[in-house]
Amino acid sequence: MYQRPDQPSSISVSYPRMDSPLFTTATASVLQAALAPGWMAERIVEPHGEAMIAVVAIDDDPMLPTFLLYETPQAARVATIVDDAWVAEQQCAGCDDAVTSVIALVAATRASTIGGRSPPARIRSAA
Repeated sequence: MYQRPDQPSSISVSYPRMDSPLFTTATASVLQAALAPGWMAERIVEPHGEAMIAVVAIDDDPMLPTFLLYETPQAARVATIVDDAWVAEQQCAGCDDAVTSVIALVAATRASTIGGRSPPARIRSAA
């Protein structure tokens, strides 16, 4: 599990339970269909009941972002994680907005990479 930068490990946060509408298997399936090929969406339920959907590139390139869809009591959220670092978070109006946001983020990632993969190191270092 990734630690949010604004959430020290000693603080307990109340997350929605696995019956939250954002975290249904159907939502993960919709994302999976929209993101294929090259990306997968998986519903994850932590042992304590926190549920989320993780969207990851299939080739597991650490330079490609992972997107986490989750809820707080106030809103649905999409977090962006790159190379195990929490780099961004956005608040969404609800489940549909979060799903639309992730689809757009994956499309932008695809557009900014070569063939759906991060550029070779020699290209990244020249930029």
